[in-house]
Amino acid sequence: YIDVESNMGANCGGAGTANVTGTIVSHDASIPVENVEVGSSISNTIKGLTNVSGQYALNKLLAGKNVTVLPQNNKDWMNGVSTLDLVYINRHILGIEPFNSPYKMIAADVAKDDKISTLDLVMLRKLILGPVTEVQGNMSWRFINAAHKFQDNNPFDEQCPSTCEINPLTTDVVANFIAIKTGDVNGSAKYNSTTFTTAIDRSAS
Repeated sequence: YIDVESNMGANCGGAGTANVTGTIVSHDASIPVENVEVGSSISNTIKGLTNVSGQYALNKLLAGKNVTVLPQNNKDWMNGVSTLDLVYINRHILGIEPFNSPYKMIAADVAKDDKISTLDLVMLRKLILGPVTEVQGNMSWRFINAAHKFQDNNPFDEQCPSTCEINPLTTDVVANFIAIKTGDVNGSAKYNSTTFTTAIDRSAS
């Protein structure tokens, strides 16, 4: 009797392996987002990091199992955040210029309480002025499964999938995501090493 144990991640006559690949881009101009870590629920060692083209790869995942693909990035909270974002969020709250995109609504929800209120302004102002370097309970980047279709401009009325569920993984799969920079409602964030934050014209209004 011989008991062969796969103790180094090898697949010994099992269901084989499959790859999960995809691209992560910004919500406003489909700009590739770099340095996003992408992991899976079935492997702590196989992780992908998006390149300058926003592409990642999770290679040789064990097939036949249910897989959750999850992108994460909680770095550089101040990227794309400025006082102009405070102005736009305040105009939305007052009903002067409501956001016309569910992605902007998610970006404005700094407190991550599924609504846009003065609390978001307070937290964003603390980030800008320096008392805090991050917002507890939220991430500096939010991600939405690119296959998800919003019902309307209000994303808080529905479940917005931040992962890709593959049940089960039997063959190679493409899983794309949309990236949202928390606090950046005017799209001024730097998404990769080849893009630069541009100056924004401010009118009298």
